[in-house]
This record gives sequence, C-alpha cells and structure tokens, in this order.
Amino acid sequence: MSVADMLMRRMTVGDLQTLFSIECADDARAVTITDLACTSNEIKPGCLYIPPAAERDEEHLRDAVTSGCYAILLPQVWRGRASTDDLGIPVLFSDEIDKKLGLIAAHLYGEPSQQLAIFVVYGMRCHSVARKLSDILHMLGNPVGTVVEGSSLSLSRELEVPYPLNAVHLQQQMQIMVEDGATAAVIAADEATLAPWALVGTAIDVVSGQDTVTQLYGATFSEETHVAAASERQITQVLVQSDGANVRDEAARQAVSMALAAGITPDSISQAAWVSQELN
Repeated sequence: MSVADMLMRRMTVGDLQTLFSIECADDARAVTITDLACTSNEIKPGCLYIPPAAERDEEHLRDAVTSGCYAILLPQVWRGRASTDDLGIPVLFSDEIDKKLGLIAAHLYGEPSQQLAIFVVYGMRCHSVARKLSDILHMLGNPVGTVVEGSSLSLSRELEVPYPLNAVHLQQQMQIMVEDGATAAVIAADEATLAPWALVGTAIDVVSGQDTVTQLYGATFSEETHVAAASERQITQVLVQSDGANVRDEAARQAVSMALAAGITPDSISQAAWVSQELN
C-alpha cells in the first residue's frame, strides 16, 4: 500500500452532508467517495465530480456517470433541473462550493498540509522568492516541494499541474509531496499559480502578505502561523555573512525573512545561502 493510499480517508456522501453541509438524498448517504474530479478529464471510478461551469450540461453529466464517477456536486441553483434527473447516481447540491472544496479535499486526502511545513509567499517577486526559499530549505537538509506556475516540484520531480491550481489540485499536489518524503512546501501565491480560494483547507506555518492571501485565496491562520517580518538589519546581516550574496536582491531578502520567521538561525541561513550561491 502506498503512502497516498494510507493517507486517504474513507468518505461517504453522508460525511459530506454532516461535515460540509452538502445536501443529498437520504438513500445516498452510504455511497463512498474515493477521489475528487474538477474536470471531465480527471474522472476516475469512485470519484466525486465537481464540474466547472463549462461542463454543467446533460451531456457532460451523463458522460461522467459512464466514466465511473459515484456522485456529482452542483450549485444549489441546479436543484430541480431536468438534466439532473435519472442519472443513476447521487446528485448533491451546495452553495459556495469553491469555498468548501479545499476543506473536502483536505479531509479526503488526509490533511497533507499538516504533515508539511507550509510557506506561502505573496508579492510581485513571489516566484523568485519561492525558488530561493526552496533552495535555502533544501541546503539545510529539508526535502522540499515547490508550487510555482510553470515549475512546480516535489523534491526534484516535476509535477504535472493544471495552472492556476484550485483547492483540490493543491491538496493533491501536497499529498504527492508527502508521499515522496517532503517535509516542507513553498507555495507562490499569485493569480498565475493559484485560483481563488485555493488555500482553503491548507494549514500555513509561515506567510508573507497575510491579509491579501486571506482575501484572495481563502487562507486561514492559527496561533502557530508566523508572519515574515524580520528587520532590514537582520536580513542584511544574514546576507553579508553569505559571501557572494547580493544584499540588494529583494527576492533573496524576502526569502531570508521567511526563513527567519520559521525559526531557522541566521548562521544556518547564511551557510545555506552561501552553498546555494556556490552551486548556482
């Protein structure tokens, strides 16, 4: 049995009703869901299909049944429409589906973000910052995954990712990282990488741009979440100690700030940054 299989939780339609206020018929509660599909191309036997707006028609719904999905989740406004009748599988309804998908996915995939140190990077240079921060974490001996538009990695393995990632896709990628042995993940928070509400259900350890990340991507924070807020003097000191590091490199400065927020010592960051400079 793979790590992914061990992480996956058994979820029934009844669980969706109880935990996430998804409406369903009483006789559908025992149906078990084994995966989630957000497009027709992702449908696998046993999955819950959550069709995008472009696929909410009778043809796509019936094709989904033929492809083996066990249930379909639609917005409340679809209740009573003829195209949902006689499909032969449960049709579920809910308001604000986008805001619930991350919670559903996190539950089904075994809360993968709880098993990773999650760094969320927001800002104009978030792609560069995410890569530099990943390098620092890697040089410190942490197996790390990176979610950045165009170059997402689980350790050194390139991930096939549909950009921008929605909450389901992000949870799936984090599950892959856990299966590969990662202990940390760095996520670039911009519209090219993440869809709205993509961070719902993700436990975040270190963040930059806290308020914006909440507003755009539905992130929530706990008392354990750290906000990158190192002083300019601290950051400069770390980079000065890293021979060859550019103290004016804003992406490097933000990466250092996030590493400091995670509790990594300045000396360790300096050494990691120096090694990264040498290798690059």
